[in-house]
Amino acid sequence: MRIALIGPLNPFRGGIAHSNEMLLRNLSKTNEVDAISFRRLYPKILYPGKFQAEGKNNAGILDSISPLNWLGVAKKINSKKPETIIFQWWTTFLFPPYFFLSFLLKGKKAAICQNVFPHEEGLLKKITGFFHSILTKVFLSRMDVLVAMSQSDKKMLERLFPKKKVTLYLEPMYELEGISGAKFSRESAKNELGVTGRNVLLFFGFVREYKGLRYLVEAMPEIVKKSDAKLFIVGEFWEPRQKYEELIHNLGLGNNVHIVDRYVGNDEVPKFFLAADLLVLPYTAISESGVIRMAFNFNTPILSTNVGGNPDHIEDGVNGFLVEPKSASQISERTNEFFSKKLFKKMALGMQAKRKELEWSKGKEKAVLGI
Repeated sequence: MRIALIGPLNPFRGGIAHSNEMLLRNLSKTNEVDAISFRRLYPKILYPGKFQAEGKNNAGILDSISPLNWLGVAKKINSKKPETIIFQWWTTFLFPPYFFLSFLLKGKKAAICQNVFPHEEGLLKKITGFFHSILTKVFLSRMDVLVAMSQSDKKMLERLFPKKKVTLYLEPMYELEGISGAKFSRESAKNELGVTGRNVLLFFGFVREYKGLRYLVEAMPEIVKKSDAKLFIVGEFWEPRQKYEELIHNLGLGNNVHIVDRYVGNDEVPKFFLAADLLVLPYTAISESGVIRMAFNFNTPILSTNVGGNPDHIEDGVNGFLVEPKSASQISERTNEFFSKKLFKKMALGMQAKRKELEWSKGKEKAVLGI
């Protein structure tokens, strides 16, 4: 089948680019895929991070804010005569080019909903939520197939679009260049980070309000009382770092929390995940998490809040724990249970056993293509 895949690819950083890169590789095994990445994704003024790409972007052709460019891109895609056009959907900022292309492109159209609605937070969510809702519904109504990436999003899409075909695509692991534990063992990873003999917790990814990091930090005093645990916060801060530093200081956690405030590339990912005894995802809301897929590469057990698509991959007591959102007490209680009962080996085996669910398959391909 001839497919046009529209979405960010390397060198853009972050979970959406990783996800799209994996999809491109897997679909290309049995299909002819034309990848349409971005020449410009976000204007600098609208991007909260330090940089959008990990190198010069020479391959992208779609400019998110140039209507003349959209015409040329549509012409190029149509010249290849794709049977299916797949849009990666996660932000209403892309509504203008995507909506425009949805009219000009010929063929069956599918949207992979990384987020049905964007992860806006606080006051911004109250101000813009109505407009996000309208734009999302208008664009997704143009699609022939809607692809959900979690059971919770599938139910939402079926409720919003009862006459649309909605499929479920539980994404495979992120087997990307450099994400491999081949160079490290757990011992060498702990040694490199200076935590040999200590219990290690990991929070990984961009720090944003909905990620719930404050609840994990608030749980740390009770965790530290029971074990010599150290928390690594690894990821670029998209909200004020100072408020977390003040919280860490006020709770007397200076020796038990280490912040790595930057984007961590694939070459560094293994040492953090292998050094960690437990990955903690204290999210207050989520559609689905690419960090979970990284953890499966290293069989790192996961403690997660019971939100969004996280329960699709975490079986409580088997390969991790599920707790309620916004509950520092539950995080500390289950973490202390993990360390006191020495559950790492048992849950690492649980991670390994569930990896088969995250392998690419014909069924996943059919879900993406809406077959």
